[in-house]
Amino acid sequence: MNDLISIIVPVYNIEKYIFECLDSITKQTYENIEIILVDDGSTDNSSKICDEFSKKDERMKVIHKINEGVSKARNIGINEAHGKYITFIDSDDYVDKNYVKFLYDEIISCDADVSICGTIDIDDNNVFIKKSIPFDNILNSEEALKQLLNEKFYTSVIWSKMYKNNIAKNVKFREDLKISEDLVYLYNVIKNSKIIKVNTNLNTYYYRLHKSNTTSCEFNDDWEKEIQICKNIIEDCQINFNDLLPYAIKRYIRINYSCMMKILRYNQDIEIYNKLKNNIKKYFKYYMKDRKINKIDKIKIFLAIYFKNVLKFLLRLKEKR
Repeated sequence: MNDLISIIVPVYNIEKYIFECLDSITKQTYENIEIILVDDGSTDNSSKICDEFSKKDERMKVIHKINEGVSKARNIGINEAHGKYITFIDSDDYVDKNYVKFLYDEIISCDADVSICGTIDIDDNNVFIKKSIPFDNILNSEEALKQLLNEKFYTSVIWSKMYKNNIAKNVKFREDLKISEDLVYLYNVIKNSKIIKVNTNLNTYYYRLHKSNTTSCEFNDDWEKEIQICKNIIEDCQINFNDLLPYAIKRYIRINYSCMMKILRYNQDIEIYNKLKNNIKKYFKYYMKDRKINKIDKIKIFLAIYFKNVLKFLLRLKEKR
């Protein structure tokens, strides 16, 4: 089989890394690809680099547009995709030469709707940080959503995955979100899928950790939206996937706790802290009775609710060390 595969790459002011990214894509061992670069109004040399690559590789198409955010850029890329399958690559990352072939072989091996590979986290100098935990299985929708919420073998990011075109195009990225847009997209894609092939034994996607791709540290409206998204997932699980409820609750409590830590770290409004605390309290007993959650995590949540000052002291002590 030699199906056309669409690779969608949103690009915005990433001239430091874009060459390595595009170079890795053009060197794929699976050659029947179309590469859709959506330049989201870059003001550095990213646009020029994209145009130069497209002149050398006829499989590459560049779309220049005003800056409207990564979700809009990805939606445009999806609309332009003609391949039977679609995969996403972020422009500050790069991929192994067998990235496309591996995901393609996995997805057709069982006529899956989605295939997922392993990833390697690297720093700004391409130094190894960590890689995915090995896992190889064929999952149904509910099993895959469980792993998505648990985030043990794969995380809620859209890259390192391949999708059937008709599945990917039936879901759009929420353009009002600056964080968690991947989670919303993936949750709905997997929910509408029947077969998901996961094989993280081979790590073919290199995710770069650097300052410019880290999410805002202080609590703001974007984090409020993520909390609401996780609450919506709880409500959906109550209706459609009751067995997934513990995982949805665990994720909801985790994001609230993470935001509470931001407020303590940056001395933000304590009233917001109390609001987040009340969010956790609604599911606190449920969380504490869950035997799958380790004791350390339970202690953290307990301190966050009842001993905020102790938690703040431990946080400052940790930062000093």
